[in-house]
Amino acid sequence: MTRIKILAFDGNKYNLLALQGIFAREEFEFRSTSSSFEIPKILETWVPDYLIMDDGLHDGKVLDLIEEVSSLQAMKSASIILQVDKLNDKLFYDYLRAGVTEFIRKPVVGTYLVHKINLHYSGQHSQSKARDLTGKVERMSEFVKKYFSDELVDQLTSQSGTVELKGSQQVATIMNLHIIGLDVVAENQDPRTLADFLNEVFTDLMDLIYGNGGSVNKLLADGLIATFGVPVAAEKDAFKAAKCALEIVDYLQTINDVRPKFIKQPLSLAIGLSTGKVFAGLIGSVRRLEFSVLGEAVTLADQMKSYGELRGIPVLIDDKTMNAIGVPQKTLEVSMPAGARPFNVGVFQLTQLL
Repeated sequence: MTRIKILAFDGNKYNLLALQGIFAREEFEFRSTSSSFEIPKILETWVPDYLIMDDGLHDGKVLDLIEEVSSLQAMKSASIILQVDKLNDKLFYDYLRAGVTEFIRKPVVGTYLVHKINLHYSGQHSQSKARDLTGKVERMSEFVKKYFSDELVDQLTSQSGTVELKGSQQVATIMNLHIIGLDVVAENQDPRTLADFLNEVFTDLMDLIYGNGGSVNKLLADGLIATFGVPVAAEKDAFKAAKCALEIVDYLQTINDVRPKFIKQPLSLAIGLSTGKVFAGLIGSVRRLEFSVLGEAVTLADQMKSYGELRGIPVLIDDKTMNAIGVPQKTLEVSMPAGARPFNVGVFQLTQLL
């Protein structure tokens, strides 16, 4: 049987003896102290479920003591029960903010106190079991959030398993992005400073992708791969990918305008967008799983990104993406050498959506 652990603190030893009598039952493990300095020492080796205190302690400084005790690491999972005489609204809220969980009116009736603790503990135990039951779902959600926006995670979890993450073939638009110039910066910059800058940039890039309904498939040292249309297809996936790409171009211009001093030369980027049928699903082993995409569109997006980097072209799209965008756009056909283009498709520089 699990015993409920009670720690009582009271400067009056007679009150402690009374509490000891109340909790002299098999279901409780009771300890007490009349010194506030002893509380941290007790908590080093023994963590209570409940700490019972009296509001008449320490010449009115009980509020400070509650705040001090509730801040201790060992008290994070414990509840504080305060015995009170008179309690106005201000004091009530002050005590709650300080960390008090429950209040007991004085004089304390032993049977009522035992009943209240048993009831509260039972409720906490039920909540713990409920958290355990939903633990797998929460862990899966955290895993999925590494790749998808919060909105898409909500959609995935609301469809009761109808979305297959283990593997499927779907039409999607793939974005392959490379930020040019970061490798030079990395050679000469303090790692922590560079990491802080990269984290800020990638946070903004991911917000732009998520905001346009995309998902981040892989984060690279100086780039990323994003998908629009997997694992859940939506209307205008190609349009959203194109709009996102142009927004990223504008964003990088802003970064260059306010770039830190350690970045001597403006950064540039190359983005490849390709649309087609891809395999999308979880690939790996029991040790490590990743949500991956495979297909001609993935390869072509990478090839266009690389060619755009050589030519200094920010955004290249293939003809399937251009046709799927669904709105007028300002494009210019690019002559991409056959050796750099593994598939027979048209390639275009995208500069504007009209």
